[in-house]
Amino acid sequence: MSSLKDILKNSSVYTILGFLPTASRIFLLPIFLIYLSPEDFALIGLNTLVAGLLPLVMTLGLENAFVRFYFDYSRKPKLLRAYLSTILLFVMFSSTIISVLIFPFGEAIFKLIFKTKEFSFIPFGITALLSAFFASIYTIIFALYRNKQDIKSYTYFAGGMFLATTIAESLAIIVFKCGPIGVIWTKLIATGIITLFFLFKVFRENGLFFEKRFIKPSYKYALPLIPYVLFGLVFTSFDRIMIEHNFDLTSLAVYNLAMAIAHITDSFMYALQSATYPTVYSLLKENMDKNTNKISQIYRLIGLVVLLIISALIASTPIGIINFLNPKYIPAIALIPIVLISYGFRYLHIVFTEPLFFFKQTKKLPWLALIGGSVSIIGNLTLLPLFGLTGAAFTFVIAKLIQLCPTYYWYLKASSLRFKLNYIYPIMFIIFAISLLLSFSFNNLILTPWILYTLSFMPFISIFSCVYIVFWVNSNYKFIIPTLDNFKKYF
Repeated sequence: MSSLKDILKNSSVYTILGFLPTASRIFLLPIFLIYLSPEDFALIGLNTLVAGLLPLVMTLGLENAFVRFYFDYSRKPKLLRAYLSTILLFVMFSSTIISVLIFPFGEAIFKLIFKTKEFSFIPFGITALLSAFFASIYTIIFALYRNKQDIKSYTYFAGGMFLATTIAESLAIIVFKCGPIGVIWTKLIATGIITLFFLFKVFRENGLFFEKRFIKPSYKYALPLIPYVLFGLVFTSFDRIMIEHNFDLTSLAVYNLAMAIAHITDSFMYALQSATYPTVYSLLKENMDKNTNKISQIYRLIGLVVLLIISALIASTPIGIINFLNPKYIPAIALIPIVLISYGFRYLHIVFTEPLFFFKQTKKLPWLALIGGSVSIIGNLTLLPLFGLTGAAFTFVIAKLIQLCPTYYWYLKASSLRFKLNYIYPIMFIIFAISLLLSFSFNNLILTPWILYTLSFMPFISIFSCVYIVFWVNSNYKFIIPTLDNFKKYF
């Protein structure tokens, strides 16, 4: 088995590449905010919300089954090729059928859910259906290349998707001055071209097969995940639907900006998780007890990266929003530290659900999502009218925290596997406490920009101080310079 250094080096490559498709949206965010009005930015956010919900309905969770069953078939190439082709074909078929079934009722559904007249099923719903169709396909292709450790194909796919969407949307906004629907169509066309090219490549290399014997066990694994992911998506989108109903599009744009910036953390977590889970699963399959410390160290380093990203976002966003964006976005500064707290709980949720996925105990997962979704709905109905956007942000955090409690309980019940997160807990607590103080200060105190900038760096300074204290204590209180070897030894 590879050393931890090799594991981290290999995982870092896949983390960077896995982050590229999401990075397109992050790199384009300043362009959206500078060249588009808050109302147009809000409409794109609503379209992204709908497009994110639909792939789950279309694939029926089979992409998650592929990720897991790949390792059962990986040593039988012919069986794996047949399984891959079967899942791809079935996902394409189910996505097409469900899109056709949704189409006649699309306008009625949009009028029922959204009050904004500009956000109609035609054209926004059509683009969301097509976007979801391509997402259903490229999710499986990404999983294939990642699990195979085919870094060349993964690089071409991730890099191609990043370049195509980033360049296309940049030209649409800056050069052709397109509105929201023009930007959405541009991204859709770029995504479709790259996806269809690699789909043809996968079928050409692996063959075209359909064996229905693979469908039943895949559904047995995937079906419990459908309500899990569905309630999870409701949990993350209900707040925006409520804001769209109760406030104007500018308020929705402010909240979308706060969520988009905070979501950078989730994008990194997803990339890190995607890059490391093949290694984690391999270590668990090889010898769970023997490799627990190595897996724990991987998760501790991921936790440290997550907290660094949270701190960096809190430090940098006030400077960017105040100096470069429309003043209408300034209220987002106080929301961002609150929302970012939830991603610390999200990190713990990912760690504690890993045994449930590995030991195929996915029947418990829908209950976790139901709890989070219920708290989100009740919280937004209660706190949003009272406290506005701040109430929605706190609801997001509370729902994540409450969802984490049964997650930890079932993690303890799933197996004897115990991850040792050590120093992550106290560092996380300190960062969260400072984040709450910062949000209160931004909301309730009159601060000059320079005081605000200085306070924003407190979490960043705190995390580096905590890390150095760990080094200092473990070196018998001697002055040391942190190195990679120290990280491997103490973290």
